[in-house]
Amino acid sequence: MSSIDRMTRFSAAADKPTLSRLFLATFLTPSAQVDSTAVAKAAQREHGLHGPLILPDRRHVTLFFLGKFLHVPPSLVALARKAADRVRMQAFDVTFDRAMSFDDKPVNRPFVLLGGNAVDGLLRLHSAIGSALDQVGVGAGPSDMFLPHVTLFYDDQALPIREVEPVRWRVREFVLIQSLQRKTVHIPLSSWRLEG
Repeated sequence: MSSIDRMTRFSAAADKPTLSRLFLATFLTPSAQVDSTAVAKAAQREHGLHGPLILPDRRHVTLFFLGKFLHVPPSLVALARKAADRVRMQAFDVTFDRAMSFDDKPVNRPFVLLGGNAVDGLLRLHSAIGSALDQVGVGAGPSDMFLPHVTLFYDDQALPIREVEPVRWRVREFVLIQSLQRKTVHIPLSSWRLEG
């Protein structure tokens, strides 16, 4: 293969459209990132797991998933911003004190942090965002299936639920994110501060 052919193939691969995920989320604070890394590494040591950790500054709780797109519709971004502008909530504390693997697929299972009543603020924020999205016509609506969680890594082995050292932080904002799949890139499009 000539060098021109190789360059053409490389260029075609580089120009291949990237699928994007659009979602609203809240991110862990730096101290919570450190604590969640300790939980993840302890689980890996104990069970001999080797899945790479999610980068600390990418760890988040997805509040609303708005879809996957080859080209993110500007109209949807505008409506999501309009809805988020309507959300009024006080900042609140959360605590994640247990962890487990989601085992709804045979391989590459997410190992996640979970919380009990100490994540109720996230349920309220999810509900407020869902209601606001309904009001602007997106039609997402709050979901009874919403389960606040933080993915730490993926591994084929499934681990049962267990108590872990608590990971705590104060939720002060949420963010609209465009995530480029398979490129480990999060593009923040807008953010909103909670009150207080």
